[in-house]
Formats: sequence, C-alpha cells, structure tokens
Amino acid sequence: MTEHDRPLLPSKAQLHVRWGQLYGSATSLWLAEAARKASGPLLVIAPDARQASRMEDELRFFCEPGSYIEHFPAWETLPYDLFSPHPDIVSQRLRMLSTLPRLAKGIVVVDLETALQRLPPQTYVDGHAFDLSVGEVLDLAAFRDRLSGAGYVASSQVMAPGEFAVRGSIIDLFPMGSPAPYRIDLFDDEVETIRVFDPETQRSGDKVPALRLLPAREFPLTVDGIQNFKRAIEIDPEMFESINNLGSISFDLGDYSSAERYFKSALALRPQATDFHYNLGLCYSRQGRIAEAIPELERARQSAPNDVGVLYELGLVYERAGRRDEAIEVLHRGLSTTKSPELIDKVSEALKRVTRP
Repeated sequence: MTEHDRPLLPSKAQLHVRWGQLYGSATSLWLAEAARKASGPLLVIAPDARQASRMEDELRFFCEPGSYIEHFPAWETLPYDLFSPHPDIVSQRLRMLSTLPRLAKGIVVVDLETALQRLPPQTYVDGHAFDLSVGEVLDLAAFRDRLSGAGYVASSQVMAPGEFAVRGSIIDLFPMGSPAPYRIDLFDDEVETIRVFDPETQRSGDKVPALRLLPAREFPLTVDGIQNFKRAIEIDPEMFESINNLGSISFDLGDYSSAERYFKSALALRPQATDFHYNLGLCYSRQGRIAEAIPELERARQSAPNDVGVLYELGLVYERAGRRDEAIEVLHRGLSTTKSPELIDKVSEALKRVTRP
C-alpha cells in the first residue's frame, strides 16, 4: 500500500475524515493500517455486538502479530433484565478499564449499545485496586475487610472471578481481570508464596512474584452506597429499582438471606417480572437449598430460554441434584447461545465435569 493509498487519520488541520466504498472486510483492513500509523490507540464502534465480534476477528487477521486488539464486552443483559452480568464478563471489563488509560497503541472494539452505557470513573477503578507481593506483611483480618470492601465475596471454594476463601494460613483468591485464581501461602503474617491454581483439581501451579487486585464490581459496595439505597426505599417504599439494587448488593456481599428477602419484596411489587426467579434461584443455590433453587431457575429459563447465565446455573443445580442428563442438556444449550470466549470456557468446564465418568 503506497503513501497515497494509506487511510487518512484526523488531525488538527482536518478534524473529520470520511472513508467510503469499503466492502466486506475492507473496513477492517483500513482500520488495521490506520492503527499502524496512529500515534495512540483507536476506538472502533460497531453497530451491534455481532459486527463487533466479526470486526475483532478480522482485525486480528490484518494487524501485525502482537498488536493489542480487544473487544470491550457487553453485559449480555437487556436494558430491563434483572439478571446480573456474568462474573467473567465483569472481570474482562474491569481488566480493560484498568489497562486503557496506559494503552499507547492498539484497537478497542465496542458495539454501539455498550458504548452508550455509563462506566465507573477511573478514580474508582484505581482507588479500589491494590497490589500484593511475596514477602509483604499481611494483616489477615484487614485483608479480608479490604477484599469485602472491594466487592469480593467469601466462598467455601473459589470457582469464579470475584471470590475468595480463607483456610488457616492459605488464601484462595480469584482476582477480577485474571484468567486464573491464585493461592496465597502465609508464613505467620508474611506472604511466603503466590501460586496459580486450578479450581477444579485444587492443585497449585507456577509461582508468581506479585498480583494485581482490581475491584470486583463496577460500582462501590460501600456502607455509604448501601445506605443510599436504603434511604431511597424509606422515601418511597415501593421504589422497585432501589429494592432490586439493594438485593443485588446483599447478594454480592454474600448475605444471601437478605438478598432473598429483597428480591421477594421486589417480585411482590411486580409479579409480572419473572426474571426475579433467576435471582431467587441463585440465592437458594448459594444457601444449598437445591430443591428450592431448581423450580426458580426453571421459571427463569422459561422467560429467557437462551440466556447462558440461566442455563449455566440451572446446569449446576441439576448436577448437584443428581439429574445428570438434564444438566448435560442445558449446558450444551448454553454453549450454543454465546460467543463470549470466557463464557464458553466456563460452560465447557462444567460440561466436562458433568460428563466425566
């Protein structure tokens, strides 16, 4: 491609540049060349999620190996859905929000609907992130409080981003934005080792010298935030959205009984909002009440038959109830309804576990 043919980029002299007569993959080819010439990163806004995914694949083909090309994912929920975004999606979004301010070159692809959503300010992401290194002295009680303040949820076994577990001198932690969880071994109050580990086999792997912890949510789970929701409910007891949000915050903090109470109250205000059955099913599942979780998640599937989050959670409770064939069926269905690599890996791991002899 000659200098004359190369695509033009906006400049102080020419603030707007229009490209035309680009058919098929030609747009991605020109974007790849524009990114190579640009002095900073490019943001590409696609009309919808399908075209954003296609454009990401094309850009990876046209750009030089090692180029930064990322798709900022959508929540994969409809505007008035009452489902929470999947933890893997939130993890990827927070990782990118942490990386973008320091990005020198590359391409970020986003669909129009996602680009119109509000995002947390950079001060929130940076202010709630912190580092942990080998050799650091760690106050375990203060560390647990800090994790909870950042939105991490205490769990008996770490399986998903945003969860942590403390067992004596061992801390299992799945940081947001990380592809794998970590196991932190303490010697008295000092961090002795940090290792990657497999949540399925619980086996530790390679050592790392340090890790970066991002906040677990895109909104603050602080006392002030909770009080704001409570005050809104006191002003208007039938403020549906505030009750729903308070239920979500309680769930994120691991207070499943309170979350159950709020979700039931919200459902009583809007009986037609059948999506709340998913939230109740999660509350029951997290409390080990599988017999109650199954019918709620089945109702959620009826209203959202192609929602991968619903199918994944329903597959898990079917597995725990010993209903292996039904678990396999809904997990297979979940694989066919998403293109997100993180969700595909998540559902595939569950399917592999269920089908294991």
